[in-house]
Amino acid sequence: MQQSKLTLEIIDWTKTYLGNSNVVIGISGGVDSSVTAAILKEAIGIDRIYAVMMPCGEQKDIDDSKKLIKHLSLKNVYELNIGETYDALCKQFHHNIDVNLPTTFTTNTPARLRMTTLYGVAAMIGNCRVVNTCNLSEDVVGYSTKFGDHAGDFSIINHLTKTEVRRIGSELNLPKELVYKTPIDGKSLNEDGSYKSDEDKLGISYNDLDNIIRYGIGNDDNINKVKKMYQNSLHKFDLHLPSFDPRFPNYITGENR
Repeated sequence: MQQSKLTLEIIDWTKTYLGNSNVVIGISGGVDSSVTAAILKEAIGIDRIYAVMMPCGEQKDIDDSKKLIKHLSLKNVYELNIGETYDALCKQFHHNIDVNLPTTFTTNTPARLRMTTLYGVAAMIGNCRVVNTCNLSEDVVGYSTKFGDHAGDFSIINHLTKTEVRRIGSELNLPKELVYKTPIDGKSLNEDGSYKSDEDKLGISYNDLDNIIRYGIGNDDNINKVKKMYQNSLHKFDLHLPSFDPRFPNYITGENR
């Protein structure tokens, strides 16, 4: 498939931004990390890409991660299982606080451990930047973890909707089963033991969500729902910490407050 102007521009931006830096990326087997990895390969080749698989115990769809790695011929590949670390942390909470861990803990903590792992890999490699693989659709509704997958040194697709990310994936000839894979968080389960889809948890399809984000088109209930989720997620976009400022003068910058 011929590459669009958007795809060519994003590849060029990535190449210019990274310069001679290495890059670390978490590979989940989902469309966002798959497309981000494909863009990185187009921009800088495979020698400076370090791909990290991070299952939390058993990951039922880890073969999708391996399929993506094989498809892109990535060679700097690590599999670092965060399951034991996560379990040990849970035991400490149960032992010392004696509470039932809420879903905000069980869902967000693995994401934060994964980001810690990526920065650990980056520290060992050197001259390395960690890429954020979140997309606009999920950021708008707060479907990302602050200081988890929402973190990173730079982002390639965070201003692109899920629909646009999938289109780029198709243009970069990624396998259809990865591009159109049903997004899941890998933690939330249905009663039958299957994973809940992100769309089920959000209560809106990505197609409807993206039409609201890009065109303001949708039924009133969905529009109001998206606006509310966006308002509740604004704290994730501005990571400058709110703090008391006594207005002391700053002699380093010459600023006299």
